[in-house]
Amino acid sequence: MRLACLRDRRLSVWLAMGAVVSLAGHAAAGTLPATVAARAAAADLIVASVDDWISLVPYATGGGDGGTVRVSSAASAEAVYLLFATNGGEASSARHDRDDIVRSGTLILKRSRESGELMQAKLFLRDQIGSFARVFPRGERSVVDLYLFGERLYGAVPLPVPLAQLATMPLSRLMELTERTIDWPLVMHDEQRPADRRGVELIEAIRPQLPHLTDADDGAMDAGGNYVFIETGELQPLAERGFNCSGFCKWVIDGYYHPIEGAFTDIAELKRKDLELRGNRWSTWYEALRDPFFGLDWARNLAATLDRARIGRDVDPEAGDVREVDFATYVEDIGYPLESIDLTLYTLTVRKPGRFYVGSINREFGSAPVLRQHSHLAVFFPYIDAAGAFRVVQVDRNLERTTASLIRRYPGAYIHLTAIDAHGEFHHGLVAAQGAPSLGH
Repeated sequence: MRLACLRDRRLSVWLAMGAVVSLAGHAAAGTLPATVAARAAAADLIVASVDDWISLVPYATGGGDGGTVRVSSAASAEAVYLLFATNGGEASSARHDRDDIVRSGTLILKRSRESGELMQAKLFLRDQIGSFARVFPRGERSVVDLYLFGERLYGAVPLPVPLAQLATMPLSRLMELTERTIDWPLVMHDEQRPADRRGVELIEAIRPQLPHLTDADDGAMDAGGNYVFIETGELQPLAERGFNCSGFCKWVIDGYYHPIEGAFTDIAELKRKDLELRGNRWSTWYEALRDPFFGLDWARNLAATLDRARIGRDVDPEAGDVREVDFATYVEDIGYPLESIDLTLYTLTVRKPGRFYVGSINREFGSAPVLRQHSHLAVFFPYIDAAGAFRVVQVDRNLERTTASLIRRYPGAYIHLTAIDAHGEFHHGLVAAQGAPSLGH
């Protein structure tokens, strides 16, 4: 009788709210694949016994938005799970794999195997690992933790309803209950704007040229288009010419600089040290021996040189520094934890689309003394794609890589980001590949 009353109460709540509740200002709520209709139809199953969950035969049903929801269960020694997984509208088998589970709109309910009590509900918010809302019971009410790209953005946000009621609640209702605390437009942003498209165009212009760029230690192109060594300015051997990480970042910026100035950026200007802007009395002793801020100086000077060409006057060398990021605190001349790069770039892309970033990776290095060294540079092209998913194209030393690989290569590192406006003509006077595209404004 208790279960039947609980079931009837949940159904009445769902009917009162409707399958989809509109939320002004949060258009993204309507684009998240819905499982609420499937959950309402499974109200009896949701309050059934643990044994019924374990013995459930997986099945597929309509999601209420034209898609398909796959319903199944799983069990561990301590808990039982009921899964309502979206599959992008493809009607197929009711089996689950990792890709199916990590899809926006998927909901997982967790119950104690011993007591049968509902322990948590987990709702995936994006088609990317680590982006979900997790709701826990707290007395007769509940609280929600929200994660994006593996980072907890909000913790224990109070909800004035019990966890059991949330089992059949649409996301839009959860958003209404928490909109004063959670920045849902930021969390759920899935619109490709013209500025995002500009980033895609830039990537499409650069990507075909990457196979023609070769790797060379200390290599870059000088103002006249000659392949030289950065340290000495001497010409590279013809058979070994190429770019290192610094040289590649310069090559990207030169694509904007050359159409304006008719030459490439000057290496001596990029190596200039702003001793009054960074470092301390300890690091100053090692400027010649260790050059601990080389990457930071190079990135800042690239941005300042391009800005000067664009507007015709000198600019603050730190003008391109990214110093304000949601959910993160900037550390002077160090930046942000590299392990949070996906979240950092996502929030920057939502707030300020149409930019790409030169990142200076830095960490403690060496001995006698140990210094923080800016030892590697990479370029990041973040954007929202046509399907509303967040993407990052990351390139360093002429190779397209993933942010995950960068984190693995530099554990515990920080990254200092310098922003570059992606708009403007992009074309090289000397190009690596014949027929390389030119981008207009």
